[in-house]
Amino acid sequence: MNKYFRLLYVGLAFSVSLMSCQDFLDAETSDILTKDEMYTTTSDVESVIKGIYGELMELSEQYVVLNELRGDLMTVTSNSNQDLIDLNEHNVSSGNVYADPRPFYKVINDCNDLIKNLNIMLDDNGITKDNYNIYYSEAVSVRSWLYLQLGIQFGSVPYITEPIETVDDLKTLQNYQKVPLTSLISQLIVDMETVPVIDTYSDKELISDDDKVFFINKYCLLGDLYLWDNQYNNAAKAYKSLMMLSGTSEYNKYRLVWGDVVNHDDLVVGYTRYLADDVESLIDDPGKGWESIFTRTDGTIFLDEWIWAMYFDADYSVTNPFIKLFANTGKGEYLVAPSQYAMDNWDSQIQLNNITWDARGKYTWEEMNGSPVITKYIKNYDPATPYDRDGFWYLYRAALLHLRFCEAANRDNESRLAYALLNFGVQSEYTDPDALDITYLERTNKPWPYDFDARMDATGQIPVGVRGIWHRNAGVRGGRGNLQSTVYPADTAAFSQPLEDAIFEEASLALAYEGNRWADLVRISMRRGQTDGDNGASYYLAQKIADEFEKEGLDGISIKAKLNDQNNWWLPWPTE
Repeated sequence: MNKYFRLLYVGLAFSVSLMSCQDFLDAETSDILTKDEMYTTTSDVESVIKGIYGELMELSEQYVVLNELRGDLMTVTSNSNQDLIDLNEHNVSSGNVYADPRPFYKVINDCNDLIKNLNIMLDDNGITKDNYNIYYSEAVSVRSWLYLQLGIQFGSVPYITEPIETVDDLKTLQNYQKVPLTSLISQLIVDMETVPVIDTYSDKELISDDDKVFFINKYCLLGDLYLWDNQYNNAAKAYKSLMMLSGTSEYNKYRLVWGDVVNHDDLVVGYTRYLADDVESLIDDPGKGWESIFTRTDGTIFLDEWIWAMYFDADYSVTNPFIKLFANTGKGEYLVAPSQYAMDNWDSQIQLNNITWDARGKYTWEEMNGSPVITKYIKNYDPATPYDRDGFWYLYRAALLHLRFCEAANRDNESRLAYALLNFGVQSEYTDPDALDITYLERTNKPWPYDFDARMDATGQIPVGVRGIWHRNAGVRGGRGNLQSTVYPADTAAFSQPLEDAIFEEASLALAYEGNRWADLVRISMRRGQTDGDNGASYYLAQKIADEFEKEGLDGISIKAKLNDQNNWWLPWPTE
């Protein structure tokens, strides 16, 4: 990756120069380039795009903290500062460093500047229409993703599509009318539906296959926007398009396939062959099994899982913040930790071998120096070499893709398929072990996007040699997590709320600390509204946070009452 990332940080320096061109006015004219001179070739544009991604990486700590500490799976430590404590307790005031929208708007402003100059280049015949389409689509997609994150955190935000002189002054942003989250999502859908190129950005000369995960995936973004907008069929179509992108050339890519029971060169929770009932035979090798999702840095299996992951290189200026945030050795400051609620939830799951314990918890956090430490982001960190801080910002992977598809399918009255993908895969759910003819078995026999063919003939079955594209699919929870299945939907052709609950719980187990939890809590709560429970009506979000608070010895009753007012979900817009 080194060749590419050198180019990335050259691009970052180039992009920063665009942001601060006003400051250059005091310099000698002969020493600087004008903005017109900066946008003269496609190489200039590519440098700016890579610079935008470099700036995007600066948001990684803020993104993870906001989406996880405000949820129910992460908590503070004795080392946490007041800003983190306030976030955890949902008591944020103006001036909280994590509740500052300006870092997001700086990158948005660069996207707007790029779009403006792309239009100028196109009018002046300085760029081909094909290249314009690629670069324009990338800028709009990054901007749309940033706006979605702002909306999820602040509720209502200014929607700006023209470059402005500075976003450092909050008064500038306050001149723009704020758009509420639901309206913002509608606008972002329009933006994304009109981008001319939906495929992932790549420069074939500069970017290797391993580095392509560095760039945003537009199918995922569009699917997520549809999901927020309750357009479930459209969401499923976007997700399915990505699932099927590799066709039959790569059976394993984004399809959550079965494990390698011999060598364990896979991404599943596994045990030594023939010793599956012995807890001591759990595969506990960082380079194998489910844990290797977070230790691998490249290769085919890495690319089968990771859709969007941004790489920190210790040699460059964008510092990996996750060592400081999570580690309690070396250069770690141990600022946040897994919540007791999350740890207890992992410990309450039942595996296929009837062992009560979700091994993915073990691979997500560990007891270190007497304290629970989130390890997903620091698997390859060695405190003996504390300045080697390479690592990843994990943003989107196949398990998330499948769970989002399950959410959409269930809401679109395809609960049987959602159950299958959540648990043991399509083949397991749609089979008849006594059948000799599987022509119409082991497949859904549904129209797009719910057509899944997982046929694989056994001895004596026909069609002989059939291999459906999904024949290796094993499911998020059962095949990947080695856990017993969730509750079966009462009506397999209708929405199932218990199944939706199971999908969201599985997300908390499989995807903890990857920056999705707050968004999930907000989305399901907005969709359902207040629902009846044992102690009166409440939002899903309010109940989950209250449950976490009670485990931490905090006032669950008061926080539940507070978060039953939707206005209290949003971060305050800073005043200065």
